[in-house]
Amino acid sequence: MSNKLTVIVAGAHRSGTSLTSMLLHNSGINMGQEFIPPLPSNPKGHYENKWFVEVHEKIIREAGGMWFDLPSQDLLEGSFYKNIPLIKNVIKRSEDIQWGWKDPRNSFFMYFYFKYNLIDRKNSKIVVCWRNPYSIALSMQKRDKFPLNKCFCIIFDLYNRLYENLIKIKEYGIPVLHLKFEDYFVKPKEQIKKLSEFLGIDIKNWESIIDKKLEHF
Repeated sequence: MSNKLTVIVAGAHRSGTSLTSMLLHNSGINMGQEFIPPLPSNPKGHYENKWFVEVHEKIIREAGGMWFDLPSQDLLEGSFYKNIPLIKNVIKRSEDIQWGWKDPRNSFFMYFYFKYNLIDRKNSKIVVCWRNPYSIALSMQKRDKFPLNKCFCIIFDLYNRLYENLIKIKEYGIPVLHLKFEDYFVKPKEQIKKLSEFLGIDIKNWESIIDKKLEHF
């Protein structure tokens, strides 16, 4: 690969962001040098850059919240801005010719990366993963042991912020691809073709990566 590319993968928890990141990483896009380890809820791994997750969690914590109980976007932006030196260091350690990172928290942070010119707008692309909210809520309830109504509140809040970020990002002309989690299992060839053509890469070994069992997580 010779063309520069930065890929940001966003979407709700339990919506296929890990699967998408795994496909990209195994196809030559550097999605991280150190990943969050696999768990029973993500048996094939999260493919989540540990350094970005840690700085995102720090930002949320310092703004007075947690991933499942987010503070306002204004408070998040203030905390993000204070941590820009740390974020720049994480980017410097992570970036490659073709690279990216996946984190559900990108859903409410990604606009800030472009607003403060931390990421090259010219060579960036965004992949957003969607899934039926009821399926997400059931999966989240199973993993986190939250009441179902709390899971719906978390999803509603995250999707609202994701919509807001996507609208704001339009001003920068960043290409965005929307993927449905269910399509990985219903029509995988079409899904892989869509992802491959959007990024201009060959998605490798996808048939061995897309495990029908993952649909039930």
